[in-house]
Amino acid sequence: MRETTDDVKPRKNASTEVDNSLRGAALRRATRKSVPKTLTPYEWEQWYAKNGVPPEHRKSVGWIKRLLSRLRTALSGKPVKP
Repeated sequence: MRETTDDVKPRKNASTEVDNSLRGAALRRATRKSVPKTLTPYEWEQWYAKNGVPPEHRKSVGWIKRLLSRLRTALSGKPVKP
């Protein structure tokens, strides 16, 4: 016989278990304070306006400066550091 939701008894430790349903996953994503993984460009714009740009999303220009420095050194005829 098939059980309905009214026939199912809650587990004893139901409060300690994680809700693995789609609804539970959506609720966890919506309520956590971490940076979202995927948003549309418009949603990112809104998120940045509300929360600011996190450090991991800031563009790093250090590698560009190092590359240009190595290229200048190589083109000048001096030995290049590894």
